[in-house]
Amino acid sequence: MGNVLTTFLKKECSNWNGDNCIGATILSRELFNTSGKCLIIQGKQCYFFEKYVLPSAKNDIGYEKIVKYYSKINPEFNSNKSNTCNDCDKTIPSRKRYCKECAKKRRNKTFKNSSKKYRC
Repeated sequence: MGNVLTTFLKKECSNWNGDNCIGATILSRELFNTSGKCLIIQGKQCYFFEKYVLPSAKNDIGYEKIVKYYSKINPEFNSNKSNTCNDCDKTIPSRKRYCKECAKKRRNKTFKNSSKKYRC
C-alpha cells in the first residue's frame, strides 16, 4: 500500500487511534468495524474513509496518489463521480437526471401523450 495513503489516513481519519481503528460512525453510535484493526491497512474497503475522510483530501496536492492507491484496494471506487444526462451524456448538476434540453423534450413528450388520452 502506498505511503501517501497511510500517511493521509493517520493524519485525517478521526477513527485512527495509535495503529488501531475505533470503528465508530459520525452520526450514530453503531460500530462499523469491531475488529479494532484498520480496514485499509488490511487491504479492505472502508465506507467511512470513502464517505467522510477522502473528500477532505480533494484540495491536497497528493489527492491523485491517494485515490490511485485506494482504488487498488477498492477497484469499484470512482473519485470522478459526475452526473451525466441519461439521454445525451452531458454533465449535469447533482440531483438531476437530465440536462435542461432533454428534460424539456421529455416534458413536452409526456404532455403530448397525456393530452392524446383525453382527446375525442
